[in-house]
Amino acid sequence: MKMLIIEDDLNIAKSLKRELSKNYAIDLAFNGKKGIYKALTNEYDLIILDLTLPDLTGLDVCSELRREGIIVPIMILTGKNTLESKILLLNAGADDYVVKPFYLAELKARIRALFRRKPNFQNNLLTAGELSINLNTKNVFFRKKLLKLARKEFLILSYLMRNKNIPISRMKLVEHIWEGDSYFESNVIDVYICNIRQKIGKFYGSKILKTSHGIGYKLCDAKSYK
Repeated sequence: MKMLIIEDDLNIAKSLKRELSKNYAIDLAFNGKKGIYKALTNEYDLIILDLTLPDLTGLDVCSELRREGIIVPIMILTGKNTLESKILLLNAGADDYVVKPFYLAELKARIRALFRRKPNFQNNLLTAGELSINLNTKNVFFRKKLLKLARKEFLILSYLMRNKNIPISRMKLVEHIWEGDSYFESNVIDVYICNIRQKIGKFYGSKILKTSHGIGYKLCDAKSYK
């Protein structure tokens, strides 16, 4: 899963990235215009948006993204705790808000709550045949056996599972899993897919994670690999 944090306070932005990048890929934008550009040109699962920015207000950014058809959940970070402010934020298209100062544990809980609203995140469990991922615990099981995946392996597999039976290009995976300023070799996805297949099992891994020639990879929900 990938998030965009639009926050002009460098200390807050970097602190949030340091904590949240343990479980998610994070992009940063330090003003409203850059945030809008990134949101329109990349795919995110969540946008965390500060209300006070140097060029635009968070309210302006939120309203603009909704006018452009962005339906990604938006969480506002605000120092205002009045009823009028909360109503204004929600009417502008925000899905949730956190009042500063806030506890990181609360922010993480609200993030998980927003993800639970998505249909394919029901009960925080993704399944494909005998493969399952618990998004709360980050545990991955195949045939009830716990698989130990590296962070990037987990992110790739969970993204493919949320788009099961759909061919996903290598570039799409890179854009969704890696942070915007990351450097990577052209075959990095192939290496990670190979590792995931080996951990599932040499035979079963190739049955579940199929190569879509000329495109990328597809995770199959069919149980033909039994």
